Amino acid sequence: LRAAALPGLLLLPAGCRDTGTGSGEPAARGVRLDHDAITLPDGDSVRLTLAVTDQDGRPFDLPAGSTVTWTSSDPAVAAVEGAGVSVRVTAQRRGTARIRATLGALADSAEVTVTPLATRLLYLSGNDQQGPAATGLRDSVAVRAADRHGEGVEGVAVRFTVTGGEGSVSPESALTGPDGVAKAAWMLGPGQGDNRLQASAGTLPPAEREVSFRATAAGEAPLGVASISPDTMRPGGTLTFTGHGFADTPAGNLVRIGGVAAAVTAATPTQLTVQVPAQRHLPCVSGAPASVEVTAAGFTARRAHPLRTALPRALAVGEGVTLTSQDDARCSTLPAGRYLATVFNAGRSVNAVSGYFLRVQDEAGALADVRPAPVSAPTPAPPAASAADDPHLRVLEQSRALVRRLGPPPRRGREVRASVSADPVPLPAVGDTNSFRVPNIDGNLCTSFLPVRARAVYVGARALVYEDVTAPLAGTMDEDYRRIGREMDELQFDLLTANFGDPLAFDASTDANGRVVMLFTRVVNQFGGIAGFVTSADFFPRTSCASSNLAEIFYALVPTSGTPGFLAGTRESWFRSIRSTVIHEVKHLASYAERFSRGARVLEETWLEEATARTSEELWARSVYGFSGKTNTGYAAGIYCEQRPTLATCLGKPLAMLKHFGVLYDFYEEMGELSPLGSARGSDATFYASGWLLVRWAADHFGASDAAFLQALTQEGDLSGVDNLAARAGRSWAEVLGAWSMAVAADDLPGLAPLDPRYTHPSWNTRDVFLGMSAAAPGSFPRAFPLPPETIPAGTMLMTRALAGGAAHVFELAPHATRRVVELAGQATPAPPATLGITLLRIQ
Repeated sequence: LRAAALPGLLLLPAGCRDTGTGSGEPAARGVRLDHDAITLPDGDSVRLTLAVTDQDGRPFDLPAGSTVTWTSSDPAVAAVEGAGVSVRVTAQRRGTARIRATLGALADSAEVTVTPLATRLLYLSGNDQQGPAATGLRDSVAVRAADRHGEGVEGVAVRFTVTGGEGSVSPESALTGPDGVAKAAWMLGPGQGDNRLQASAGTLPPAEREVSFRATAAGEAPLGVASISPDTMRPGGTLTFTGHGFADTPAGNLVRIGGVAAAVTAATPTQLTVQVPAQRHLPCVSGAPASVEVTAAGFTARRAHPLRTALPRALAVGEGVTLTSQDDARCSTLPAGRYLATVFNAGRSVNAVSGYFLRVQDEAGALADVRPAPVSAPTPAPPAASAADDPHLRVLEQSRALVRRLGPPPRRGREVRASVSADPVPLPAVGDTNSFRVPNIDGNLCTSFLPVRARAVYVGARALVYEDVTAPLAGTMDEDYRRIGREMDELQFDLLTANFGDPLAFDASTDANGRVVMLFTRVVNQFGGIAGFVTSADFFPRTSCASSNLAEIFYALVPTSGTPGFLAGTRESWFRSIRSTVIHEVKHLASYAERFSRGARVLEETWLEEATARTSEELWARSVYGFSGKTNTGYAAGIYCEQRPTLATCLGKPLAMLKHFGVLYDFYEEMGELSPLGSARGSDATFYASGWLLVRWAADHFGASDAAFLQALTQEGDLSGVDNLAARAGRSWAEVLGAWSMAVAADDLPGLAPLDPRYTHPSWNTRDVFLGMSAAAPGSFPRAFPLPPETIPAGTMLMTRALAGGAAHVFELAPHATRRVVELAGQATPAPPATLGITLLRIQ
């Protein structure tokens, strides 16, 4: 079924028939665990359940006496407890084990990864040292986070806090290394006597999370900071330092706040006036102490002072916000509750990859300056590379390149048509034959072609239909071709003209026959992997492109078998799928014709050209199946018959929206790795569907009507790609992508009514559609909803990710009883990359 949804060969395999047509007594024929891979903290457990299905893919209850055998490849890592179809798996210690369930000859397994869980913070070194006042101690203070087995645990956030003596510590927070150790350098305070320091790990049990240190200072420091006002530092604000040993000119003092240089605007030996740096440069904290450092005359004094950079987001349940600027997206504080979050990359092409760092933490335990090591950002394959595997994409890309090279085709004039005909091409009579050149999609579309002789089967008001005289079923399918021609005349042509543009807008400069030519030829079958195509070469005279037919023409495959049924290549299967291909390809003609009629020198970007062609299929499907826009169409009205072509009430219905949602299922499964702006890797074609959903969403929310929005999008002569889409929406591309990415995650979420409708898909109930697809074909669509957000639990979580342009990661912030700080940063800088933003939606 997924192959049926791809943009090439749009034929439905037999396996997509109604799952209720099985025969014979039910029996166990398949098993599947509810998890393929599980990550468990040491000591935790999870229930693992085996689903059993019969020969028709339906749930099957095991007869009494049936035995399911459960085994663990390493019980010392993960142990199995229980019997039957559901058992409990308990993590014993760090490592990996495979849990296997066996039912007779059937089996499935899941990989369990046990991660260490720190349970205590231990003293390692650095206590009871002595040194001069206002100087750093010789030895670092060090602690070790350990698990219940005494082994060190990496990645535990440790905070170092001066509790006596007015000294300073650097760093103020750190993550434990592979050995579980975290270290810090301790500078004693300016006065003599006792100094104290505390190390704490807020995620550990209260009785095991703290270690105290003591040191003794002698003498008085030449430089000291006695106080800082006001009580809390804020970005851009003004501070007053009091103390001794300052230089008497601003230039003689160097001040750093959170490691960032701050401007000194006035100075005396006992007082400094300092401006706090801008928000984007500072650590993301909500009132936590940050290091303040003053250097003068070769001496340095340090002090900790509260810093608040997090911007409060007082969101009610159902309320969301899309943050697109670096300062806004950088650091936020959220009220207690449960949230969805999408981090998105508003790069203008799929290859505009950006990495980021995301941290979510309790407000009370917020840490500054803690970062994991950056990840390597995977570079997606450019569209030109993936075109080798996708002939449809290859044709669109070559058509764009041809116009960039030659400019727009010449308009009007007898000389334009001289290479084909000096006058408008006369209309054929049914039965007449004509010669055509089919551009060779495996070569140069402009110069390479294959000759075809074809017979006119239908001559209508807007459509001319030809059949290759050498087609396998030539002469036996006239009625099918006439039905296709009549559908173009009576429905599809007007639908395209009303909503996108006139496919014949350039006709006076081509064959001037007032009709779209449809050539069904076995040559397209020979190309393989493509149902139909158009090319810009056909708008140029043969003096420019030898392959040109100088006509609004598309080429489509033919059926190869007269066998009844819906197997690949049959007449019935072909007719079921080709009708949506027809309107899809004529939409491309409308886009080319409208742009050429305006002298445009660039065609629409491939992803958006394909997205709008998919939208034309959707508008046609509405008229065939009887559903309307902005009615939250679900599975029963939109997809039901497409999965049941043999059902009596569904006979003769075309394949349309199942192609969209079948590929969209794949996009949802890996949304963070994919993009609507093109192929994110070699064979990725999910942008055909995600691009459609983006256009559909934008038209619903920003268009006065589908026609107004889509016509403006198609007939734009200068802009293309995200610039064109953003102009039609009247919003920045970042705003569009941020809101759409949240709509993908939040649409029809049970119990949620977003206060901003932009976080929904008005025309489609996507959850209901996927649920119905899964119920009808669980083998192809095992998940009822294929987009599982990555859950961020309570406490502190740090992660690094990379996003292609147009891509978004979806997170769910688990329910939490206290305020949390959400930080979005670059992998090496406090400010996030300029193209990155975040959308937050409170759902509970």
